[in-house]
Amino acid sequence: AVNISVAWQHVNKAANIHANELAENMGVSSDRVGYNNALLRYYGIMGEDLLSTLYALATFIIVLIIIGSVALIYNSFAISISERSRHLGMLASVGATKRQKRDSVFFEGLVVGIIGIPLGVFFGTLGMGITFVLVKPLLTDVFKADLTLVVSPAAILTAVLLSMLTIFISAYIPARQASRISPLDAIRQTQDIKLTGRTVKTSRLTRLLFGFEAELGLKNLKRHNRRYKVTIFSLVISIVLFLSASSLSMLSQESAQLAINSIPYDVKVMVTSSATAQEKKDFYNAITKMDHVDEAVIEQSMEAAAAVKGDLMAAAMNSAGQPGNTEQAAQPFTMQFQIKSIDDASFNRYAREMGMDIGRLKDIQNPGGILFNTVTIKTADNKYLRINRFSIEAGESLQFIHQINGEPSDYSTEMQITTLADKTPIGETILMDPNEAVLFVSEEVYAAMQTKLPQNFDNTNVQMLIKSSDSMSLVEDIKGYQKQTSIANLHIYDTAAANRRNSQVITFMEVFFYGFVLLMAAICVANILNTISTSVLLRRREFAVLKSVGMTPRGFNRMIKYESWFYGIKALLYGLPISFAMMYLLYRVLSNSFTFGFVVPWASVIVAIVAILAMVSLTMLYAGEKIKKENIIDVLKNENV
Repeated sequence: AVNISVAWQHVNKAANIHANELAENMGVSSDRVGYNNALLRYYGIMGEDLLSTLYALATFIIVLIIIGSVALIYNSFAISISERSRHLGMLASVGATKRQKRDSVFFEGLVVGIIGIPLGVFFGTLGMGITFVLVKPLLTDVFKADLTLVVSPAAILTAVLLSMLTIFISAYIPARQASRISPLDAIRQTQDIKLTGRTVKTSRLTRLLFGFEAELGLKNLKRHNRRYKVTIFSLVISIVLFLSASSLSMLSQESAQLAINSIPYDVKVMVTSSATAQEKKDFYNAITKMDHVDEAVIEQSMEAAAAVKGDLMAAAMNSAGQPGNTEQAAQPFTMQFQIKSIDDASFNRYAREMGMDIGRLKDIQNPGGILFNTVTIKTADNKYLRINRFSIEAGESLQFIHQINGEPSDYSTEMQITTLADKTPIGETILMDPNEAVLFVSEEVYAAMQTKLPQNFDNTNVQMLIKSSDSMSLVEDIKGYQKQTSIANLHIYDTAAANRRNSQVITFMEVFFYGFVLLMAAICVANILNTISTSVLLRRREFAVLKSVGMTPRGFNRMIKYESWFYGIKALLYGLPISFAMMYLLYRVLSNSFTFGFVVPWASVIVAIVAILAMVSLTMLYAGEKIKKENIIDVLKNENV
């Protein structure tokens, strides 16, 4: 057989098509063509389902950022228009047209863009550079290459265009409102305040439970209808942004964990030279006494096959298109098994963890084993699915046919499944091969099974799995010890390095998504502080009037406190259901490529509830403290509301 490797000078999305055409011209069937998917993934060449999932995620993130930015800028413009309504009315009274008033708001947006967009591009690029410097050690170790930051002009142009669109959307509604302000309404200041009895009507229960200040605070919110809606909208958007970002972070990390199969041990040792199973075990036993060995398992395994009825397979395996589908439920099929035995101390510990009677597992007259039942499969539609392999109940028996040189033999053993496990003896792991199951048995049962095989045949593989706090030093110690023994050839695999790379991939994703959550949180905090503080400051004259008719400082504080609570509770009543809907929508997007249960980030939900109530209260109290220091007469004289 001849293997041919091809490297393209210019890699694009047509690389797979070109490869198939090349194979066809050379007379090679398409099923004999393989791709370096790990490399092609970094060129953006991947399965259509995974690619569509990434595009959907990118769209989701961009939309979230745009919504947050629109809310922040819109609130600034809307409150600014409310503050300058009297000024705009005066302009209208001296001949300013609707178009001129509208254009004045658009011009403000233009000034904001001219100043803000270049600064945003500069600080955004600077932030990327700093982040890249911090995570570069992770990336270099994972990708095995020296990476450099490249700023794409197309990406900057896209960011500029999106920013311009964001500013236009944010300014459009306030500009229309500004164009409609009439001189009479501006002088009366009636566009924001609604004084109909029905509008400001409150329940008697409010005063009964919380007092006059709470009732007055609720009426104030209803009177300032437009500001009230703008503030609630701002708070709701902040809640939705934060919880959506948190859910995205959690679900994406879960997806990464599904795609990456972490190895639960640090060093794997296998004697590859000719030696008996006992010689190998003696060599391994000596290693267990070395420094840097925290936990070790000496594992021997043999291959076997069992006839398994389709109805013993888990329903999820059937639906995923694995052997044992419902049409063949009554027909047995052959399942490959790895029957593994581990050293006595490790097996006793494992049996206790599984809640099993050790004596029962060492009974060679009625042999039994622990079936490892968890598997991660990639389905036909390219989804990663973590499921149970079997629906076997404890106590079921299977007939295992021993294999010699990979072929079934006449030797068999009936084995009882004593329990089903979701972890291996040396830690949590997930098998990625749906066609091969693993059964753990005691050394006594394993030895009894070996006696049924021909004397001159040994199909046992013996290896050692080690957990170590210093795998590099341990590997050197093992190599030094090997030179003192008759063991000629030894394979040592430092799996801790692979684990570190997998962990670095997860860490890299966490840096990205937690950074995204912090960005959303910063937008939310700025949104809330800007909206609440400005809204309170615009009501200086109103508060001065209340104080002039006898409202005490204590009553004023109570009114502000209740207003903030009403804001927060109303925002949560709207924001939480919308957030849950967004979380589920995001879950559905990711479920195109990964399959796992829908989970709500309850910790983030609690943080959002506490943060909203605390920030609204503190912001309103802060603004209220600033107002307290003002002279009532000076405020009442001021006509600029």
